[in-house]
Amino acid sequence: MTKIITSVHPADYAGRAPSSVGNPVDVERVTAALVAAGDGATVGQRGEAYAGSGILVALPEHGERVNASADVFTVELVRRWVAGAARAVSATSSPARYFGAWVDRGTLYLDVVEAFSDSEERDAIAAGNARGELAIFHAGRGECITLTGNTAADIAATY
Repeated sequence: MTKIITSVHPADYAGRAPSSVGNPVDVERVTAALVAAGDGATVGQRGEAYAGSGILVALPEHGERVNASADVFTVELVRRWVAGAARAVSATSSPARYFGAWVDRGTLYLDVVEAFSDSEERDAIAAGNARGELAIFHAGRGECITLTGNTAADIAATY
């Protein structure tokens, strides 16, 4: 069982980082929300959960993949990534962008994701394929959409 160690108190890593349009990302709240979620979460600039029903597609240039050593990830690791990725999450991005984290088979994935509406599913699939993703996530249906033509080697090359 993979778990995120929360030995660092949120007050110890309080901070804000500017987004690309000057709206501050609340690094503390985003980090706390991602850590508290356990196996996965998608959150906005202030740590609010993604409440949409759209399709989430990762932007690999802003991602980080962390293989577990001793099955432990630290809050500080997540906080550093959030602070570094803050500029990629903007209130005016279209499609909207969010912070995403999930654990799969002992690997922690941290990504900036774009949210496409339900009516843009074809665009989301095209974006995922163009980015070399193995899958994208349909939040409304709570399921992954497996993409064809991409391999695990493609993914390894993007992180």
